[in-house]
Amino acid sequence: MPADNDFARAYSMARDTGVRVVQITPAWDDIEPAQGQYKDPQDDLASAKAFYSHEGLRIALAVSPLDTNRDRRPPDLREKPFDDPGTIDRYDAMLDDVLSKLDGLALQDVAIGNEVDVYLGNDAGKWEQYTDFYRATKDHLKADHPGIRVGVKATFDGLTKRNVEQLKRLNGESDVILVTYYPLNPDFTVKDPSVVRGDFNTICSLYPGKEIYFLELGYPSSPLLNSSDEKQAEFVRQAFAAWDEHGDQVRVVNFVYMHDVSRARLDKMAAYYGLNDPKFIAYLGTLGLRTSDGKDKPAWAAFKEEAKARGF
Repeated sequence: MPADNDFARAYSMARDTGVRVVQITPAWDDIEPAQGQYKDPQDDLASAKAFYSHEGLRIALAVSPLDTNRDRRPPDLREKPFDDPGTIDRYDAMLDDVLSKLDGLALQDVAIGNEVDVYLGNDAGKWEQYTDFYRATKDHLKADHPGIRVGVKATFDGLTKRNVEQLKRLNGESDVILVTYYPLNPDFTVKDPSVVRGDFNTICSLYPGKEIYFLELGYPSSPLLNSSDEKQAEFVRQAFAAWDEHGDQVRVVNFVYMHDVSRARLDKMAAYYGLNDPKFIAYLGTLGLRTSDGKDKPAWAAFKEEAKARGF
């Protein structure tokens, strides 16, 4: 959203570029703040059903027990192991309630967790617990909704470098491989946009025969990160070129974001992640293809051009 919160205009622009999938990403404790007490966070689910059911867009749904570096289970469950039977039953019941509220929407996929590798780190015990939790909750979901693709979102670096074997085990029964991808160095400075095609090759070769969704794909433009508007635009072009080469396997690419994050929202995001590093804030704040006040960056023109060239 732009800083003026003009959803109608932003949505119209997105549709004009051919956008076909949108994400809804409530966390578990947003929906179930206390045991068995369900709510619709900020009426997000009701609004999504009322609006998108008439628009013909597909929904990528993530209801996260883990969100990057945060445990998003209800507070009374956070000291329990992830594979605790009561924890699994609670998640199943909560997700059943969410899906009932979204009945009638076309779901592209359901993600059980967002960037879970960041939280799980190198803790072998927690990986084993979460793998059992994921398999159990996925099986429950598939029993009632066999047509829904189910996966778990992980970072590109986790999938290809840090936690390759743990994520292969976790994804052993996934219907789809869900990736978040930002080509950054450890200090949040950018890599050259030319790395994108090789990175697509890497993830596709690690998961042959599996569909892959890049549910987050972005590149900041801040000079503090050794980036620029021109580098960001080139990243967009490289991403589309890489997608062309792997279109039979990479079925969804979600560019993050349409607009830079406003200062007020950026402060909240930095507090949420517990990171005040100026480079981290510059990364979060300049991912938009347009500025927060609604001006086009070169990346927006590149995005429109590349999407149009492919018939979106």
